Amino acid sequence: MQFWTSVKNALEPIQSAVTILAIIIGGSWTYMLFVKERAYYPHAKIQHVLSHIALSKDSNLLVVSTTIKNTGTSPLDIKKMLIRVQQVLPALPCVDKQPCAVKQIDKALRGVERKEDRFS
Repeated sequence: MQFWTSVKNALEPIQSAVTILAIIIGGSWTYMLFVKERAYYPHAKIQHVLSHIALSKDSNLLVVSTTIKNTGTSPLDIKKMLIRVQQVLPALPCVDKQPCAVKQIDKALRGVERKEDRFS
């Protein structure tokens, strides 16, 4: 009986150390998962694909498509999205009596409600 009591007394500090270590590991895991990685927030992966169509020698039509994918576990609610293109030179005027995409684009940009997004 005395042997088991001495073994128990020898193992109690080890048990306390293992318990403290488990609490520290659990706390750091919780911090990394829920605070640093923001597990309760959506994670958006945004991809832009740019291409252009030559309208004339000096003007191009820039086509921008955006793909947004939620890689998190929380819902991603997009209320507004804005894409800005900078450093684009103004298009040159068109030749009269010919189909001109530049004129169609200018007209579409001036209108409040567009009828279509395709141009000849």
